[in-house]
Amino acid sequence: MKNLMFSDFKKPVLSKEYSGVSNDEPIYSLQSYYTKDHIYILRAIQSLNSLSNQESPNNAQVLCLDWDGNIEAVYKIDIGIMPNTFCVDEHNRKMYFNTPVDDLLNKNLVTQIIVYNF
Repeated sequence: MKNLMFSDFKKPVLSKEYSGVSNDEPIYSLQSYYTKDHIYILRAIQSLNSLSNQESPNNAQVLCLDWDGNIEAVYKIDIGIMPNTFCVDEHNRKMYFNTPVDDLLNKNLVTQIIVYNF
């Protein structure tokens, strides 16, 4: 087992209203995606409150690590709304982000796919 530290350890502030981390604390890792050669980690680096309020800009990062935990690349993703899911096509060097879009006329939640070339 290997621990990876990307910054100094900071104990998160706990909520006074419920048992858990405060919604004002940054979320560092939202999701991960695995390939044969790499692990990709989507990092929001924003609080849950910021994400819920769709505060802009949503500058996310995607870390690319090898299976030994070494960072091979860091991609800055400028995106309007934080994606629900993402995947990576290493062969074509593309990342696909499934991003929610409010459809106010129909009161439905629809999504769009955003493609990022790396």
